[in-house]
Amino acid sequence: MPKFFHLSKNMSTKLKGKTKSSKKMRLSIQTLNLTILGLIVFASVSYLVQVNALVTQGYQIKDLESQISQLEESARSLKLESLELGSMDKVRGKISQLNMVAAGPAEYLSGAPLVAVAR
Repeated sequence: MPKFFHLSKNMSTKLKGKTKSSKKMRLSIQTLNLTILGLIVFASVSYLVQVNALVTQGYQIKDLESQISQLEESARSLKLESLELGSMDKVRGKISQLNMVAAGPAEYLSGAPLVAVAR
């Protein structure tokens, strides 16, 4: 009989030791699972933030490109208008409106040749 008690006593201590080890193992697996879940959630949120930022930048670029095309069209029309205002027909029409007179022949002065004087 004492042999049986001795074996059962040893078995119970072995089982108790295994349950503690399995609890630690279960706890570490739970910790690992929670860590992996947290990383997945973090990666998903950071992905959504990056995609949202890229889409916002895309809309801003589209708006700026349309603004550039409007400014280019405005620059072309202003350049055409300046060319029209500077044409000879417009200038001749403005001469009579501004009471300007035509220039006569130009007279140039002839100067004496330059002479250096030595001291």
